[in-house]
Formats: sequence, structure tokens, C-alpha cells
Amino acid sequence: MNDDLFSAASIPLPPPSEEQRIAELRREIDRHNELYYAKAKPEISDREYDRLLAELISLERRHPELASADSPSQRVGGRPLAEFQPYEHIIPMQSLENTYAKGEVIEFDAMVRGLLGVDALDYVVEPKIDGLAFAAHYEDGLLVAAATRGSGQVGDDVTANARTIAALPLTIPTTAAFFEVRGEIYMPKKAFLALTEEQVERGEDPFKNPRNAAAGSMKLLDPRQVARRPLDVVLYATGRVDGVPEPATHADLVERLRSLGFPVPPRTWLCHGIAEVLEAIDALERLRHDFPFEMDGAVVKVNDRALYRKLGSTAKAPRWARAYKYAPEQAETVVEAITVQVGLTGVLTPVAELRTVRVCGSDISRATLHNEDEIRRKDLRIGDHVLVEKAGEVIPAIAAVLADKRTGMEIPFAMPSACPECGAPVSRLPDEVAVRCTNALCPAQRTARLLHFASRNALDIEGLGDRVAQALVDQNLVTVPLDLFDLSEPLLAALEFEPGEAEAAAPASADAPMQLSLLGDAGPAGGKRRKLGALNARTILHAIRRSRDLPLARWIFALGIPNVGSTVADDLARLHADFNAFADSPLLADSLRLYELMDEADRNNPNTQRVR
Repeated sequence: MNDDLFSAASIPLPPPSEEQRIAELRREIDRHNELYYAKAKPEISDREYDRLLAELISLERRHPELASADSPSQRVGGRPLAEFQPYEHIIPMQSLENTYAKGEVIEFDAMVRGLLGVDALDYVVEPKIDGLAFAAHYEDGLLVAAATRGSGQVGDDVTANARTIAALPLTIPTTAAFFEVRGEIYMPKKAFLALTEEQVERGEDPFKNPRNAAAGSMKLLDPRQVARRPLDVVLYATGRVDGVPEPATHADLVERLRSLGFPVPPRTWLCHGIAEVLEAIDALERLRHDFPFEMDGAVVKVNDRALYRKLGSTAKAPRWARAYKYAPEQAETVVEAITVQVGLTGVLTPVAELRTVRVCGSDISRATLHNEDEIRRKDLRIGDHVLVEKAGEVIPAIAAVLADKRTGMEIPFAMPSACPECGAPVSRLPDEVAVRCTNALCPAQRTARLLHFASRNALDIEGLGDRVAQALVDQNLVTVPLDLFDLSEPLLAALEFEPGEAEAAAPASADAPMQLSLLGDAGPAGGKRRKLGALNARTILHAIRRSRDLPLARWIFALGIPNVGSTVADDLARLHADFNAFADSPLLADSLRLYELMDEADRNNPNTQRVR
């Protein structure tokens, strides 16, 4: 008997069926989504996650009969829509009445207490996220619909686009027959910065702030494009809920949403009385730059939800809540000059050189002006007094021109007709706002491509900052970024470069390690030329060797291909086994041929409508 059992146990088990594997992959990917988005404790790399998702998608295509609306594969986006369908809200989505002074908040408290006939109330204070208001509907725990606020009565059905947002659960663990949750879709500030840089390089008008970026992304008719945008959500309210008891307080509601797997405001304050509310508003303002989202104020809500019906609402806003808007952080300064930078694709970008001023906790001396059309729209001139702010609390920007302070000595700006770096002619395509240098070997373009190649999101080559990159190009040691892999330690150690102010003040030891900025903020050149030194050369060469093992997506992004940002690079990496397969890709060859045919059509017929 024992021998028979042993023999049976030694027989290998059959592999799981593809149906079992699909179920297993869905559970595993959902678990990793929760670890990454809800708990910030990822267990696997992005590439391993992509492999799991690719396997799931492949199996589901082979077995369409096993399709499921709650599969994590549904996030990658479906077919483009012809137009958005209207979605009528079951319970109207109201906006909040704004206040701009502490006295108005005190008046709000007095009004609410007067209506209720009480001496004091508890409130909750939470961040006012500057995003796109939306609602998500779940039936029996399954996401079935999502809609923007729109008019409050009717919004746009954005279900397909909302499904692509990884932080929004496709299923929730609830017994509620119907559960509507409300909140904001936003673009994280760092992602907004990266997106606008890509837009400028493509010759497009960049989004003005993260809210516009989020709203513009959700208006795309192709969910596959939305999936490439790094959108996120914060949920803080409910609409219609059937089948489960409602939480008694707003604080309890936030915890309920958190327990269901929804991202909720990262910080809230439970306040006993209006004095604590005012303290919380100040405390929140001190933290406003620490959050990943852009926020423009605080939201004050009565904590006891049983009082909401009694307090009611106006035609537009509930009486039990108010928004307190923080004053925008702006500072007045003077445009001392407008310089022109040349990027890795040859785009000429005008930059305002400002009299240094402090905004949002940092010193601002430069602000990008994006393109010539933007300068004309603002009627900006050299010598103008301007108000400066940080767009999305990230990018220094000129918010307004103070034309009433003009003296008549201000100088209008004109984009140069030749590249300021190499002297080659510049051009502007009819369908672009960008002006480009026509010389592919322009030293500024070569330096910019090298810096992009070495940047943190590309190959992350430590020590290869702007001054070292400039020296490598100027001394013809690097023509294309891949030339880095031919550099030897003696050659690199002997590299001479112009130090910035901070570097010029440092000891001139050749082996002294230096912090060389990738951002070009070390100040103007000064002091004697100095050598890189053996220690810094080894640091750079070690990073170059280490980069050989980076994922394919990082290499594709590092190449600086026009219109190929980090998200497109990820998509391309999934379609190719390695770098050689990417270089010889018939898919890319077909795409290039398509663009050539489109260009030929443009030349033959100026009325051709191009869609790219």
C-alpha cells in the first residue's frame, strides 16, 4: 500500500489548465497592484509585472469566452470612441462654495451652527486637490461606470478611460448592491513635469498645469492613449449607496473607503470647533508642497453626516462644506534677458532670465517661455516687470506681465533666424509651434542628447553632468551617446572642463569627487579649467558598465527618439525581446514607411488631413 502511494505521489502533476492560469494571473496581478498603489510596497520589478500582464493578455485573447470586466488586463485600454456619451448622475455632483479669508470660514461656522442651533461642531479638514472631479459606480463590487462631473447633473461617460487608471480598483470587497464613490483624477506633479518636457520637445504647446493635463488626458477618445498617461485618483465622498449602512461621520467614511482599497486623502484633521479648523488650515498649507498632487486649498466639512440632510444645499453647493482657497504663491520680478536653448531634437526654447526671486521655497532666476507664440500671446518684453509662480508647484512660469509698470525702454523679442549654438538655419513646420535647428550635428543638440542618454530615467550615468557632457562634445570625444562605451579611464580622467561657480571655489585636486549637476544650475563658468580626475572617471565608467544590464525600455527611452517618451518606450520594449530585435524591428520599419507616405501625401496635396 505504501509503495503504491509513494509511486502515485511521484507522478508529476499535470500543468494547470489555461483557465486556471488566467485566474491565477488575475489574482497575482491584483495583489501586486494593491502592493504598489495602495501600500507603496512593491515586491517585483516593473518588467516582471509587465511579463505577467502580457501573459494574461495573451491567454485572454486565446480564450475570449473567459473575458471578464474585472480583469486587470482591462486597464490597458480598448478601442477608440467616436465621441463621449452623456451620463446622468443619480445624485447631482455639486461643487463647493469658495472662501478666501479666515473671516469667511468663521462666518461659515456661525451660519452652520445657527441653522442647527448648536454651540460647537466637529469638522474634518482635508486637502483640496486641483484635479478633475468624477464619480465611479460599482455594482456588486464590480466597476461598471465612471463619469466626469460636467454640469453636475450630466457628465461624460469616461468608463473606458477610467479603467486605465491603475489606482482605481476594478473590484471592491463590498456587499453593497450599488456603491458610488466620488473624488478627483489628477496627474502627479513629477509626471506633469516629464509630460510637458516631452510636449516641448515635440514642438507642441504644453499643458499649463496638472489639472489641465488630467482633464485633457481624460478627454482623449482612445483609451490606449489615456493608459500611457500617468494618472492617479483620490476618493473622498460617496453618492448613491445601496445595501450597506452609511458611516456616521466623514472621518469614518474616509476610513471605509481606505478599507475598500481606494486611495484617500493622505492627511486629514479632525477638528473640535472652528479654532482648530483654522489651525488645521495653516498646518495643511505648510505641507502643500509635500503631496504628489497639486492642491489649491483646504476643504472644511461638518463631520456628522446625519446633519447633512438638515443643512441641505443651495442650487450649486452643499451648506455643510466650504473650500478655503490659498493665495497663489507669486512674486514680482524683472525679465533681464531672454535666451534661447537648443534641445535634443533641435527645438529652440526661449527662456526668461529673471532677477532672482523666492517662490514656493526656492530661488527662481529662470522661467521657460515654451515658444514664440507664447511670448506674443503674453506680449512679454525684455525689461518687463512680471509675476512669477510655479505651474503645478513644479515649473517656474510667468503668470502675468505688469504692463502698467512699463517705461518705454522694454525690448520686444524675436526668435533668431539661425541657431544660436551652431549658426545653422532654423525652420518651423506649418503644423508646429516649435522652431528647430536644421543641423543634426549641432553641438547643443549633441550635448542635450548626451545628457538625456545619461539622465536618471534613462541610463542613470552618475557624474555625467552638463559641464562634463559639454566638454566631451566640445573636445570631440563623443559624437553620439554610444561613444561613451569607447571611453577609457586615462582619457576620461584627463578631460578638461570649465567649472561652475561652486566647483571653481572647490580645491583643485584632480581626484576630488564632484557633484556635477544634470540640471545645468551650477552657475556660469568661472575659474581655471580643471581635469575630471581618476576618481570621477571611475565613477562615470562604473555607471556606464552598470547601464548594460538596465531594462530595454530604459535604453529605448535613452535614445531620445522624437515622440518616444518613457510610456511609449515601455510599450515598445514589450514588443521586442532585446535591443537587437528593436534595432531590426519590421514593426518600426513599417511605421517609418507610413510616415514617409503621409509626408508624400502632404507634399502632393496640401489639403491632406493628418492624424498622428
